[in-house]
Amino acid sequence: MESIFNIYRVEFRPIGHEDDWQSYNRPCIRPKLRMMRMKKGQPVSSRNRNNMDDVEHTGEKRCRLCRQTGHTRKT
Repeated sequence: MESIFNIYRVEFRPIGHEDDWQSYNRPCIRPKLRMMRMKKGQPVSSRNRNNMDDVEHTGEKRCRLCRQTGHTRKT
């Protein structure tokens, strides 16, 4: 227990008002985006899409099993 008390023995000094702070004249350090943890879910594609990727929908539903129009696999 004594080691825990020794940790908190140091006095905590208040920071003070922002106007009293010294100016910061050093370069701004930014984190590397590749080193950051990835978010959950499907990753975002970095592929450049073009007009070949656009699909023209005919509006007709086809059956997945027989590929004929007029019905679906469920009906």
